[in-house]
Amino acid sequence: MAEEAAVAVCVRLRPLNSREEALGEDTQVYWKTDNNAIYQVDGSKSFNFDRVFDSDESTKNVYEEIAVPIIDSAIQGYNGTVFAYGQTASGKTYTMMGSKDYLGVIPRAIHDIFQKIKKFPDREFLLRVSYMEIYNETITDLLCDTQKMKPLIIREDFNRNVYVADLTEEVVYTPEMALKWITKGEKNRHYGITKMNQRSSRSHTIFRMILESREKGEPSNCEGSVKVSHLHRPSHASSKLCWIIC
Repeated sequence: MAEEAAVAVCVRLRPLNSREEALGEDTQVYWKTDNNAIYQVDGSKSFNFDRVFDSDESTKNVYEEIAVPIIDSAIQGYNGTVFAYGQTASGKTYTMMGSKDYLGVIPRAIHDIFQKIKKFPDREFLLRVSYMEIYNETITDLLCDTQKMKPLIIREDFNRNVYVADLTEEVVYTPEMALKWITKGEKNRHYGITKMNQRSSRSHTIFRMILESREKGEPSNCEGSVKVSHLHRPSHASSKLCWIIC
């Protein structure tokens, strides 16, 4: 992956699931990998990427190579996005959220951010999180109570910055606080059973962490003293193409 590039496109291959393994020799394999390329077994097509993670590489590898540089930049005041895209049962939720025993990119990033900001004792940090869902072309706030949920509207401010009006932003002081808000948001998401997945997300979501910092001792109204960056982690629900502008 070129360090100069603003965008890196990577592919992660998942191992065969239990249903596919049960087929044995009848399992159809259409794609293989070679270095940072994937190609059809019949040799008809091939595609190169910034990085291809094989099925035996861990989420930790994905996180350290792809997410850590983005997080380091966000702490310095630059916006960053980690985007997971793929069809149902391709492993998006496993990569981004993980499980209790195998942490995904998002919980790893949350824990890492709180550890990294401790290395800047001369700066004060304020961290906020938000979690939204896009379902049937409607935006809803996953962090508010179910009975208070309402469709949200995309607006543009005086400086032509796009934002979602009335989206909840919760201040967090520990990784545990941030993860609790994610847990609440996940309970409010739309899920359904598909032929490929017993519990498939039926929506697009964007989890955002806002990092705001300033030099200790400086007044809050001091021009140029405050750094603000947005760290987005969108998650794509299905194979339908969707563009999310952050």
